[in-house]
Amino acid sequence: MSMINFPAADFDFGLENSKAVFPVTTRDLQIVGRQSGCTLPVDTHKAVIRTDADGSNPRGIGIVGRDFKLLKHRDLFGSIEASIQSSMARDLMRGVQVTTHTSFDGAWVKREYVFPAFASELKTSSDFKTNLGFRLIGWNAYDGSASAGLVSGLVDFYCTNGIVVGSMVDIAKRRHTKNLMADHFDGQIKLGLERVQDEIMRLRKLAVTELDMERAEHLLRKNFSETRANHLLARLQAEINDRGNNVFALHSALTYYSSHNSEEFGVRKTGGDNVAKTLHTREAEITKIMPQVFALAA
Repeated sequence: MSMINFPAADFDFGLENSKAVFPVTTRDLQIVGRQSGCTLPVDTHKAVIRTDADGSNPRGIGIVGRDFKLLKHRDLFGSIEASIQSSMARDLMRGVQVTTHTSFDGAWVKREYVFPAFASELKTSSDFKTNLGFRLIGWNAYDGSASAGLVSGLVDFYCTNGIVVGSMVDIAKRRHTKNLMADHFDGQIKLGLERVQDEIMRLRKLAVTELDMERAEHLLRKNFSETRANHLLARLQAEINDRGNNVFALHSALTYYSSHNSEEFGVRKTGGDNVAKTLHTREAEITKIMPQVFALAA
């Protein structure tokens, strides 16, 4: 099948030479008798196969249902990048930073777009200052383990903590044929920019609201295991030392956990390259807890 073509870019996001782009296809599955060698077709599932650029070294990176639609990484992110260019002001795209994260030999891929030109200052009760930048995060999976999607958010440039504002679009069932239009994400990106402005105002309120440590500890112990809660309390103290005793310090402790594979928040090794996928899962986990954090400043 031919690749989808997108409008010419004013500048290159580096997609074609990124880890997100590689040959991939699906193949029928068969059950092979160990002794007889007889084969039996599998009607319910199929294999997802990737190769090197020259077609060599084929290996399976997923087994999915027969009706699974293979939305290629190149097509998804190409569509997102076309929409970035058509829906964002040029001055906001200046200096955009694009990072590709992969897990499980490319079966799961995330592309993160950070826009430093968006920078908006945040000042805490202790006169600590940092800048927040707009970010877009798109992801896709070839193994059926996750929906493809796009979210908007912020990044704290002081320590690169990622903040997810909210889910914008779910395209798990979207075909990668002519129905995938380059302008599909335009409205979603514009909506993300509007939501981020509101989020900055909410974070500024956290930054000037004194943190009740008893309530903060209760929140952490209610939502995490004892070991994880203890590590988060230690991280919270480090954040307070930097940012002051305010609710934003608790927010930062949680976003640090979701953004870092660190000594205290190490990703458990499972025999595969699972770090990127695990951190992405943590972001979703923290997003669900954030309303409780904002309630501390209500």
